[in-house]
Amino acid sequence: MFYKKKINSEKIYIVIFDLLITVFSFWFSFYLRSLIIWKGEEFHYNPQYYNIVFLFILVVWYFLYSKTNEEDVFKGIYFRKEIFEVVVNNFYGTLFLFTFIFLIKGFIISRVFIVIFILLNTSLLLFERRILYNYRLKKVREGKNVFKIVLIGDSNYFEKMKDLIDKNTDWGIKIIKILKIEDFGKDILNELKSMHVDGLFISSEKERLENFNEQITNIVESGIKVYLNIDPLFKPKKFFLYIEKFKEFNFIEMTTLKRDVYQKLQLKYLLDKIFAFLFLILLSPIFLIVSIVILLLYGKPIFFVQERVGINGEIFKIIKFRTMEKDAEEKKVLLKEKNQMNGPVFKIERDPRITPFGRFLRKYSIDELPQLINILKGEMSFVGPRPPLPSEVKEYDFWHRRRLSFKPGLTCLWQISGRNNIDFVDWMKKDLEYIDNWSLLYDFIIILKTIPEVLKGNGW
Repeated sequence: MFYKKKINSEKIYIVIFDLLITVFSFWFSFYLRSLIIWKGEEFHYNPQYYNIVFLFILVVWYFLYSKTNEEDVFKGIYFRKEIFEVVVNNFYGTLFLFTFIFLIKGFIISRVFIVIFILLNTSLLLFERRILYNYRLKKVREGKNVFKIVLIGDSNYFEKMKDLIDKNTDWGIKIIKILKIEDFGKDILNELKSMHVDGLFISSEKERLENFNEQITNIVESGIKVYLNIDPLFKPKKFFLYIEKFKEFNFIEMTTLKRDVYQKLQLKYLLDKIFAFLFLILLSPIFLIVSIVILLLYGKPIFFVQERVGINGEIFKIIKFRTMEKDAEEKKVLLKEKNQMNGPVFKIERDPRITPFGRFLRKYSIDELPQLINILKGEMSFVGPRPPLPSEVKEYDFWHRRRLSFKPGLTCLWQISGRNNIDFVDWMKKDLEYIDNWSLLYDFIIILKTIPEVLKGNGW
């Protein structure tokens, strides 16, 4: 359902109610935890710790839910979408909460309390969204707060649009009138004002639109939104379009990703650095043991450092534990005819250049752990397309290059989908599938699925 929102005031009310629900959830969960006493246990707590966590939750929840409720006239109000937004926001909030508690040493917060709070808060916010959804739907069906529009231009094109709107009355769009492009005269503004419309949809050839530049400008300046159909100019397939203004120039930006994805990616990269730092500390004993074994058995160097291609084609140096003989790169030329991967990628199941200990490291992907340093430096991410060699990128087809629009990752969709059993083309398609469907939740699912793959020891 599309809904003409009284958004400025409604957004404030929704955020206030979200925060009030969060406040209630926090302290009622605290009360419930105090009632739950395990056998032989007492609920010891430091009020200062809980007060700090309470303030942290308020700030994070405000940030998450104020972003969710941002203004968007044509935002579809579907309850399933509301469910998804609440669950995802609380998932992110929980990640931040556990990271915060972990980083602040000495904090003792009941895990039972956190579980109760997250479940209660999520349930109450979903209940609130259901009430809000029913309220909006009722208003639309009563004919209130609908988005009233006038269509001007190609009748055949708008007939399809009219049929779609007529079949979906809950969208909250009402077509007041359909006019021909010839009716787009100087009196159009007065006519639109008399109809009390919210938006004007125009579909016409570029040459004819140039004659109505003054009328369109006046209509926009009067406060009526104007939507220009660009299909007569070109028909983008899977692109998202945005208007960019540079000084006195105007451009249509075409991209395969929604604009808000780039904002959410900044959160992804922040979490990458936080967790890379934590894992480098936690896994430091493994780093030390592996380094000593490599040094004793095979000598220096301990690490294999190689140039790889990162986001937008930037070159960086990937770091791995050395798993091959020292002259492995020289021997690669002799083994090219045994390559088991089509395309520019080189892979052999029983590569003779790999040392016995190196084979063990590869089997369980332990050799990849030093890439946590690359993640901490901002060159890689935990999840993303695997970083290719510069020589491989030179042989890419044009559509392969889009995988370079994301930071390369420690794991990816390819690695949990057959890994060494997928050919090059399918590998590229898996990477693009990941990019097109990216979300933090998707990353989390890929990480969870990577763990059993690593434990199975399917690496070469």
